[in-house]
Amino acid sequence: MEDLSCRDAPLQAFHLFPQLPAEIRLQIWSESFLPRALELHSRRAHYANIVPDARSGAPPAFQSRCFNPAALYVSVEARRIALQVYIVALPLALEQKGLDHDRPRDLVLSSRRVLYVALDRDTIVLLGDVPAARVTQLVHWFRRHDLSGGVPVGLRRFSTSAGHFAHDHGAAMLRIVGQQLFSDLDYFALSIGRAARSTAPPAWWSGGRCYLRELQDEVEAQDDDGDYREFLNGVGRQFKQGSGWMKIGRNEMRIASVCFENGW
Repeated sequence: MEDLSCRDAPLQAFHLFPQLPAEIRLQIWSESFLPRALELHSRRAHYANIVPDARSGAPPAFQSRCFNPAALYVSVEARRIALQVYIVALPLALEQKGLDHDRPRDLVLSSRRVLYVALDRDTIVLLGDVPAARVTQLVHWFRRHDLSGGVPVGLRRFSTSAGHFAHDHGAAMLRIVGQQLFSDLDYFALSIGRAARSTAPPAWWSGGRCYLRELQDEVEAQDDDGDYREFLNGVGRQFKQGSGWMKIGRNEMRIASVCFENGW
């Protein structure tokens, strides 16, 4: 048995875990279910692939390199607890490597690749210029598959590229969309920068950590690569409300950049 009294080296394994009381094991599993930012992307959609037939009940086809929670694959016990949190399994399309655009029927949902989502804590992050019809159908699909009980709510946290609203009437358009589509959100962010505008994550990113870095003040505008400063001085001014940003869903919206890191 490993000598647990030696503190000189970091602990590499804990073989006594199965012998812990069940309530402690379950608490440990639950503590591992941290909030995540889950990127969804697709290359510029072919006209024939924009949305599936609504009668099929399928979501619009997106791809993602994000990992599913490890607890889903460790043991039966861990998976049972994880599925009480990650209540929605979003079918994904297969990656079309080597292409910078979609061809007819490229975006076919895979029967094997799904992304498990915890609606109460995970943030869906859409990359690139996603057609409004696909965004609408995605949000409605999550709402239909909300199994948390009570009135279906769907996603609580959502981010999309500010490029959708980078015009003179962007704020008015977002306000209308927010009332119709995002009224149940606890968190909404407009993402800016190169990663937000891209149709896929960076090529070097192997599916580790994706996260949103919120940009909140003039100091960050000076430290940023110029995207936030340009947004503040340009189209971003119309989204201001008082000393903050306009309200989308239940709270004031946020401005953020999308970041990627390899590893867990």
